[in-house]
Amino acid sequence: MTSCCSFGQSGKSTPIHISLIYRDEDEKRHFIARYLAEGLAKGERVVYLADEGDADSVRAWLAEELEFEGSEVEFGGFEVFDALESYCPQGYFSIQAMLTKLGGMLDDSEAEGCPGLRVTAEMTWALRGIPGSEGLMEYEARVGELMAARPFSAVCQYDARRFGGRTLYHVLQTHPFVATRKGYVANPASIKSGEFLRRL
Repeated sequence: MTSCCSFGQSGKSTPIHISLIYRDEDEKRHFIARYLAEGLAKGERVVYLADEGDADSVRAWLAEELEFEGSEVEFGGFEVFDALESYCPQGYFSIQAMLTKLGGMLDDSEAEGCPGLRVTAEMTWALRGIPGSEGLMEYEARVGELMAARPFSAVCQYDARRFGGRTLYHVLQTHPFVATRKGYVANPASIKSGEFLRRL
């Protein structure tokens, strides 16, 4: 892998699609807290899609993690939404509807004068057998296409204890970056979105 990209970098929003494949909550929380703190420090619009906790519990562990890290970033202003309601508002998952929702988030961040949009999502909602969820990996590839047209940053959280090996292999193929304990690195296993979609 190439050299590690640490947090705290500055500049305009760039298309950064990161897979966080984790095996314990501490590993997940350590990475996500620093990722979100970076966005808040830049003044970006920061959105968290939570599946395994409500807004209060997410803010609580983020504040605890950042206090441990010595950060003074406040998490009161960032937005937490329910992942299942965000991805499946009608009781099923529509790739196009979710891409449109992301486009709306980008519109709102631009209208608010934010320098960028930063999103992270707990992807365990897709394990519930909801109609349309079989299209999850196509969606991940389509997100890559959207990012190429309208740059933003996203971290997709996958619990390696719950997702199967085939899914995680596709996760790596659809994310140009992977999370590490020090930041994130370019992912040599990723392929271009168009190529991935042709192979489906």
